[in-house]
Amino acid sequence: MLKPTLASDAPSLRGLRVLVTRPARQAVATVALLESRGARPTAFPIIAIEPMLDHPQVGEAVRGIAENRYDLLVFTSENGVRCFFDALLRWWPVSPDGSRGAEFESGSYLEAVRVAAVGPATAAALEEHGVRPSVVAETFLAESLAKGILQLMPKPIRVLVPTALVTREVLPQTLQRAGVVVDVVPIYRTVKASQERAGELIAMLASIDVVMLTSGSTVQHLCALLGADAAKLLAGAALASIGPITTAIAANHGISVAFTAEVSTTVGLVDALERFVAQRR
Repeated sequence: MLKPTLASDAPSLRGLRVLVTRPARQAVATVALLESRGARPTAFPIIAIEPMLDHPQVGEAVRGIAENRYDLLVFTSENGVRCFFDALLRWWPVSPDGSRGAEFESGSYLEAVRVAAVGPATAAALEEHGVRPSVVAETFLAESLAKGILQLMPKPIRVLVPTALVTREVLPQTLQRAGVVVDVVPIYRTVKASQERAGELIAMLASIDVVMLTSGSTVQHLCALLGADAAKLLAGAALASIGPITTAIAANHGISVAFTAEVSTTVGLVDALERFVAQRR
């Protein structure tokens, strides 16, 4: 259980044992952030991100961008951004001389299309590739992103949503009801950790103070890994949720979270954890 014993001048999370459940690639930065605030994080990726770049539908979507068929690209996660740019390299049309064209080589190939992002972390991932979104959702929810898109582009348009194989349908359905043509293209899928590691995870939970729940798919795969006793096995730790959708999915699995971050980013979640600990000093 959470038993903070912090002095007033100590790092805010000193000694707190935190289980980081993010995919391995993203867990590195999360672990570093927690360590900078005094915590003792342990990375145990509950899910892995598996790109689906070889699927013909992905290739057709990239050709659609090259041929200016889309008015807007919509990104709902950092993973979607990373896999999308990998897909561009995989599928962008090659001319007879073997080049991808001056537009691609100069990085201006997305200038003809607007871009939307579900939150600041996704927007930051885009900006790492030199792309500044026209719309960033205010509340980290698909509903908010759809509203922003329709305010920016009220006329019927064609939208590409590169996303996970299994995802919420609120965004495309909301846009479609407004007359928008939406192509939802799975560009990656989430897969859970090997069931063979369930025993390792159960043993680890006995000495963990906080479990970070950083997505709905993480909750689903965590419960699948732990089995029917998931709620009981997690009862000894404080469960930290990154946002309301993740909290709702946890509730659907019979799991109660200790708190939900107001800002649905990793930094927002760690900030919320600091406030949670401070209240219990």
